Amino acid sequence: MNIILSIKPKWAKLIYEGKKIIEWRKSYPLNYIPGNTKVYLYETAPIKKTTGFFYLKSVGVYTKKFFGLESSEEFIKYGCVSKDDLIKYQGQSDCLYTWIIDRPTRLHQKYSITQFNIKRPPQSWCYTFEDKEDT
Repeated sequence: MNIILSIKPKWAKLIYEGKKIIEWRKSYPLNYIPGNTKVYLYETAPIKKTTGFFYLKSVGVYTKKFFGLESSEEFIKYGCVSKDDLIKYQGQSDCLYTWIIDRPTRLHQKYSITQFNIKRPPQSWCYTFEDKEDT
């Protein structure tokens, strides 16, 4: 089983460049195999296509207490967002999850969301049984 992740094009670009190695989310997949599950990147408007993937290395959990620690600054930078923006994103949620990015790959062919047997782009992410090879 793989995952489709909706993401803004600016974040996808940083992932493909190897600069963004953490994706912060309010939820995480319970069904994944560390290092083996593909996370396809569905780039939102104006792209509106799946442009590549990364392998999900692991998932971590961080509470509001973590964001108050001085050492969090060094770690947060790997997600390419500021600490203030991350706290704002977290809002009333008890915690945030780090999706650790491994082996990001841009596909030569872009795929529509329907080619993954999904009717509409996920709000955040969803599972898919589809697997697209780079051609």
